[in-house]
Amino acid sequence: MKFIILCMISLPVLALVYGDKMTGRVLKAYNENYLVLNRGLEDGIFKNEHVKITNEQGYVSRAICVKPRMMISHCKVYRVVNPQLLSLDNEYTISSIKQSEIPDDLKRLKDIDYSNRYNDFTDKDVNKALKAQNERIVNFDLVNDFKRETLAPRDSATKTQALLDKNFNKKKLDKDLKELKVKLFASPLSFQKQGGQYSQDLGIEIANNGTKYDFSLAYFSRKNKVANQYIDTSITQETSSFEAGFELKDFSDDTSAISFVKIKSQEFDGIKTPMNSTKIGPIGAKYYLSQKDDFKSFFSYVPFFEKTRLDSVLKDRTIEKNLIRHRLVLKVQKALTKNIDLNFNADLQPELTFNELSTFIDLGLDLKMTKNLSLSYTLNFISNSLIEDNYQLENTDLINSINFNYAFVL
Repeated sequence: MKFIILCMISLPVLALVYGDKMTGRVLKAYNENYLVLNRGLEDGIFKNEHVKITNEQGYVSRAICVKPRMMISHCKVYRVVNPQLLSLDNEYTISSIKQSEIPDDLKRLKDIDYSNRYNDFTDKDVNKALKAQNERIVNFDLVNDFKRETLAPRDSATKTQALLDKNFNKKKLDKDLKELKVKLFASPLSFQKQGGQYSQDLGIEIANNGTKYDFSLAYFSRKNKVANQYIDTSITQETSSFEAGFELKDFSDDTSAISFVKIKSQEFDGIKTPMNSTKIGPIGAKYYLSQKDDFKSFFSYVPFFEKTRLDSVLKDRTIEKNLIRHRLVLKVQKALTKNIDLNFNADLQPELTFNELSTFIDLGLDLKMTKNLSLSYTLNFISNSLIEDNYQLENTDLINSINFNYAFVL
């Protein structure tokens, strides 16, 4: 018996990670929107845990754990949009939202000592409260005049005002822009004296890692020259691209608002393929599927406008295309070991009516060598019907690349 008790004590209690979900009930309500949930330390709910409460009818509120016990937790609920859904007689889904920042006016809760507050309800009262709930639910099914109690009043701010306050905050913006991360990357460079042959891939990315606002700027350049010294000819290929992105995190629960701009030009032996291409996606949505430390994944959708000018070999003229496209992206990052990550990225860009499709799929490995230096291998698959329609070339391509990356914080 002693051995069994010892084993139970030694078992680790794991904290919730972003996206974890469990069912739960409200056992008791106090003034100022404090509630007792029938989930506690043994379920991974610790002090300052940030959770979202929903039920089958939709979103109910958010909550911050202020006083956890083994079987229960005392929580401060806020952003109560639908108070009629918060009752002692409902079952709820409790989801971890660690990624979401706690509002500034509620951060003070972390420093309040609750040890001498709300001591009238402890772990011993759980079974009694659950039994009473079940009896009320049965009676409610049989007696029509039973009225459910509304536990928390609606937030004073309107839905629109709450949305604006949550997503447009100058203090958060200033804080998120304070730290910028710079990443330089290059494939092995090669220069040859005879014929002036060379090969080089270079790039730079500047981005922040904010709690609410994310910005990124990236530039990439690829240049190749191959010479035939016997007949004194050479072929050159140059590609350059610039991309800017913006993400408004947690615009709505588990979903961010995103936008992007991308400008690209490419030349193959004097032929513009394309001369220039501009893509503008003003607004879209990004949904986080998983935000665990060893497994991260998201899906995003952005409708965008594309303007392309290119030299058509088959039509013997410069043509211009103006299209509206969908952009659907699935990205997965899995930590294989402490220093090795596996990355997968599928970027599908069909034309508005799905008559034409551009596909970009990347599969890669990242090896962290030092704090700042890493080595990455990427296999890129590209499919673009414009290539076949205008150059009578195969519309698919595979690119293997090895990059050395150096990242540092400004």
